[in-house]
Amino acid sequence: MKRREFIRNAALLTTFVALRPSATYAGPATAASFAANSPYARLRNLSLADFNSEQHECPQLVGNRQHTYLVTLRRLEYPADREVIALFRQEGEGWHEVQPVTAEAGQYEAVAADCAPEGEPVVAWTEVRNGSWRIRAAVAVNGLFPAAVTLSDPTRRCINPVVKATGPRTCVVAWEDYEQGSLSIFMASLRDGHWSKPVRVVGDSARNCFWPAIEVGPTGELYLAYACTEGVHRNIHLSILDLPSQRQRIFRVVHSHAIARRIPSLCPSLRSPPTIMPAAAP
Repeated sequence: MKRREFIRNAALLTTFVALRPSATYAGPATAASFAANSPYARLRNLSLADFNSEQHECPQLVGNRQHTYLVTLRRLEYPADREVIALFRQEGEGWHEVQPVTAEAGQYEAVAADCAPEGEPVVAWTEVRNGSWRIRAAVAVNGLFPAAVTLSDPTRRCINPVVKATGPRTCVVAWEDYEQGSLSIFMASLRDGHWSKPVRVVGDSARNCFWPAIEVGPTGELYLAYACTEGVHRNIHLSILDLPSQRQRIFRVVHSHAIARRIPSLCPSLRSPPTIMPAAAP
């Protein structure tokens, strides 16, 4: 099945499930009752167009001290089988579309973005080109995105990047790498305007490591949480990483902990190392 046909079928199934009548009764739920019982107020209701029309997906909200940005994956009108990574900047009560992250349309998936308080947006995504799944990234300079850089080895199959801005002009990107039936997690870092070579930080042929999440500690160390399967068992591991030197630009695992059997999210803390907040069990 073609990639775009699979996405369309999945979207139709998701819509069907969302519209399916519920078997339980939760009482009347109206916009008025929601507003009366919630400290939040919905300003506008934004909805996607029909799948056959151009539409936006995968929203990523990031911001610095000056602006708030919205990064989206814009799927062009079906069956174009192409996407554009769009960028919007909040201006007053509305959003103004600015120059997109990607200069040309392509086959893009799994968009991730971040922004340091004194920096500009950094965006990473998966690009499918000639059967190769590769990780690409771009960092805005004076509000404009230069040509994207390929971080992963084009001969490998990579997906699901996460990005963390560690400073105004520094960041790290982690992603899943699939090879011979096993998933590993690779990382690359940006420093002094140069991207490091990709480095495998966790994973081997005996276990699968995936779903990475990263956060920065109070002294600059990196915390990497990820799901790990060993045989039939699955745990969440936490590794502490550092950058030994700018010259080497490689990561070293200081120590690792198995902490939970649930999907983690990392909570940043200015006074103590990030803590793990297990998601509610399904």
